[in-house]
Amino acid sequence: MRIVTVVNKWWECEPAIAAMLNSNAWPSGDTVWPKVLHSPLQRPSGKTDPWLKPRAVFQYNNFELEIWCVSDLLNDVSGACQSSSSVKSIRLPRIFGTGPAPDLVVAVGTASSATVTPNRNGGVAIGTSVFLHDAHPDGQNPSSTWKGPTDQLITSSISPTLFGQLASFDAGSALLHFLPVKRNPSDSPVVTAGITDVALGTLNVTNYGDYKFKDPETVAAFTAAGLPVHPASVETTHGLIRLAYPDAPFLFVSTITDRFTYFDGDVSGVPMNDAQNTPAAYNAGITLRWMFANLDTALSAKPTDPCVPPSQ
Repeated sequence: MRIVTVVNKWWECEPAIAAMLNSNAWPSGDTVWPKVLHSPLQRPSGKTDPWLKPRAVFQYNNFELEIWCVSDLLNDVSGACQSSSSVKSIRLPRIFGTGPAPDLVVAVGTASSATVTPNRNGGVAIGTSVFLHDAHPDGQNPSSTWKGPTDQLITSSISPTLFGQLASFDAGSALLHFLPVKRNPSDSPVVTAGITDVALGTLNVTNYGDYKFKDPETVAAFTAAGLPVHPASVETTHGLIRLAYPDAPFLFVSTITDRFTYFDGDVSGVPMNDAQNTPAAYNAGITLRWMFANLDTALSAKPTDPCVPPSQ
């Protein structure tokens, strides 16, 4: 069983893997160390060819887990093109041409809450569906001209059983290892998991200053669609990862860095963006470690005969 986990930015991938390597934060009985590890990955001083290898590969009892980074595919582009939806959509399929067909694809990245309240900064949202909105439908952003399915719900083929095996980990214990974000942290960060929960995608935005204007348009488009599902996060890349290999079951892990429409106040500005993004990405890594350990345990469990008492 091949599981491909794709993290958006390099500065999200490095803290997430660091968390996954912190044995003090592992669930009881989890001792899996990566058989392949390229993290931290030295950033080239000049742009070079794309890095087309996973950052890490973990061999569990029942599956092989690969960690990839979208930024690594974009080493030869700079500036706004690093965040370009169209460039990402062209490069992402390269991940899935490197081995057998994946049995599960997991998208990971920082995100905003999709609602004004409650404050969820520092928490994590897990879901399976995506809803994409084109922020510049008339090509107003020449750096990103992605065209694809917009303003419609794109669901996942993940089974309730598989979702449950992933999402039923001990979130209360995992949260004990979370790091607080610097700006406006939630008083009580939580991990939410809903098999019908949706990641809203704001596409074709390469200027972070546009989020406060364009994210509300994405939420408005979702609301206008009248869908009976819960919006869990707003970000830019989960949906592109979903579309890059549409045949596999899909899951997203959004780590929340900012309140809805408060990106400028919660994240923007150097060095404060690192103080927000790094702990949030670390929390995503903690979530992944507990989630996959739970899956491995569930897959290893022997089926029981409901007609035979366990003692016999």
